[in-house]
Amino acid sequence: MERISVIGLGPAGASIGLALKQWITAPEASGRSRREIEVIGFDFDTGVQKAAMRLKAVDSTPWNLRQAVRDASLVVLTVSATEERRALGELAPLLANGAVVTDTAAHKQHSLALASEILPPHVSFVAGHPVLPLDHTREPSVDLFAGVTYSLFPHPRAEQSATELVVGFVHAIGARPYFPDPAEHDAQVAATTMLPALAAVALMHTASGGAGWRDLSGMATSDLAELTRLASTPPEELAGMVAFSPEEAVRWLDTLIGRLGELRDLARRDDPEAAERLLRFVSDAHIARERWLRPAAPQEDTSRPSTDTHLNRLFLGGLRRRRD
Repeated sequence: MERISVIGLGPAGASIGLALKQWITAPEASGRSRREIEVIGFDFDTGVQKAAMRLKAVDSTPWNLRQAVRDASLVVLTVSATEERRALGELAPLLANGAVVTDTAAHKQHSLALASEILPPHVSFVAGHPVLPLDHTREPSVDLFAGVTYSLFPHPRAEQSATELVVGFVHAIGARPYFPDPAEHDAQVAATTMLPALAAVALMHTASGGAGWRDLSGMATSDLAELTRLASTPPEELAGMVAFSPEEAVRWLDTLIGRLGELRDLARRDDPEAAERLLRFVSDAHIARERWLRPAAPQEDTSRPSTDTHLNRLFLGGLRRRRD
């Protein structure tokens, strides 16, 4: 029996368990099944563990971390970036020789640095980050990762077979593997995840800071609610993102402030040239958004195994190789 251990059974971890169990129980093209894989779950919160068992997201939840990762070929760590140091520190002395560890935290340069510092040489680390919105469902779902871009970052010490194993895992839960540069990835996460949330926070402060807000808030439209939705992100989560990437936060906030300054300067002028430039400024944003949201033409995913048999060999075969 091959073991996959999911450490952290919140919405992401439980969803991974559900997706893995669906893949395991689905018949192969050959008519066989993959029931020789066992999904073990662990969470430092026993209440979360019990909830995952009620959902049947995992096969079992041992009472301690040592039991949860014993003989595991693949360990999937789904804790937050602020918890990752502690989790890796507790995992490090417990991992089997040849085990593969992957994670889901957003800040990949930080994750890779922690792996260099904490994990022993006999463990391969392949950092990962599924691109989910900040306000993704807070309830576990078997299809949470379906079609999601899942960025992967093999540690320099990771074996090629470990990377192949994690690629197989990503396909098994329905996601699409992608291999960006860690620094570019972290900058893009700051621009597309952290900046919108910080902008929503600033907008909410701006709208609610006026003297008449208490009396006039009932007149606010759904537009304000939609634009400030990310201000409902748990404060500790958003503050933690800034703490891990302060330089990126400042860089993108400065860029946003610069754009707002351009808009302010155009709005305060009262002449035909400014009116034309204002129209162009707004139109350019409109066009950029339309292009971004326009569905891309379907392209063949050359990284994806072409058949179920190939995927099974990549993932299940990789699990077995880790045990040899």
